[in-house]
Amino acid sequence: MTLYILAAIVICIILGYTTKINIGLFAIAFSYLIGSFGMGLKAYEIIELWPLKIFFVIFAVTLFYNFPLANGALEKLSSHLIYKCRHFPAFLPLVIFFVATIVAGLGAGYYTVLATMAPMILLLSKRTNLNIVCERRVF
Repeated sequence: MTLYILAAIVICIILGYTTKINIGLFAIAFSYLIGSFGMGLKAYEIIELWPLKIFFVIFAVTLFYNFPLANGALEKLSSHLIYKCRHFPAFLPLVIFFVATIVAGLGAGYYTVLATMAPMILLLSKRTNLNIVCERRVF
């Protein structure tokens, strides 16, 4: 059975690469085929084994990340933060923290805030020459 599962994974990757269709769709089909015909499971038992919680987290993150990216809100927010902190650049990390807290408080959730704010923070760090990695020096 292990060889069938490994072969299904390889076939999913090859099919996804050649057809440019999401590998996950092929994986769902193979998991149903292997589960029902190879392992004798019923359809609801197979669905119970799928990691639906992780799927919905990934789906929500990609969905909520694409909205501000497509309409330019991330670019506008980063430009606005740079403008507001132009006289006090040392406060920019603190302002970013408060913006992330406000976005999380509006109901976006941890993963969505992380996925939405991370590219913006990297963009801000590059524009303002902030050090992305904090170095701790001991004298």
